[in-house]
Amino acid sequence: AQSLWRTLFYHSGSVAFAAFVIALCDMLRVVCNYIERQLGPSENMMVRLVFKVLNCVLYCLRKTVKFVSYYGLVFVSCQGLNFCMGCYRTFFFFLNNPGQVSINATVTWLLRLLAMLSMPLASAMLFYYILDDFLDPTQNAIYPALVIYVLAAVMTVSCMTVFECTITTIFVCCFQDKAEFGGKYMSENLASAFGIERKQEEPGPSSPLKK
Repeated sequence: AQSLWRTLFYHSGSVAFAAFVIALCDMLRVVCNYIERQLGPSENMMVRLVFKVLNCVLYCLRKTVKFVSYYGLVFVSCQGLNFCMGCYRTFFFFLNNPGQVSINATVTWLLRLLAMLSMPLASAMLFYYILDDFLDPTQNAIYPALVIYVLAAVMTVSCMTVFECTITTIFVCCFQDKAEFGGKYMSENLASAFGIERKQEEPGPSSPLKK
């Protein structure tokens, strides 16, 4: 409840601005498709090629803006920045950790895909066989199983969205800790999992190691 209140009170403007930027990219694609439809079928190969390339570029632009905005909002949440500064930090974060960002995105995508293919289907099949034993022969268990599949898919998407956001936030915090403090605020197990070498804190003047 506190996190929800903090998000609504402090960061709703950043979320709205990120949504506006993504919607602007969608609007460019809509305008491009509208112009292409208004021109009608063209026999000129170059004209068709230009629109295909333009649609591809706008699609890649939207995916890139959405990906950067996602990480930018993580910086907004973790460090209390505005959206523009969060995207600015994201740009340099990508430059400093390109391999780790790619691996993190790939792993979370694979986990989401695995969950979407397994959990709803397993729930539907389980309840199909359970209901098939209780229902009358005139009643078909496939219909409630389909409803259960849809509800399980919605729940799985929601859970995996939260899971992906959590993993990405931990990932960003770990590498920010590495860049700014040498990884001294993360646990040894977490540093080992991310392959981060922690800097040993130098003993203070009153430390027994110093003596």
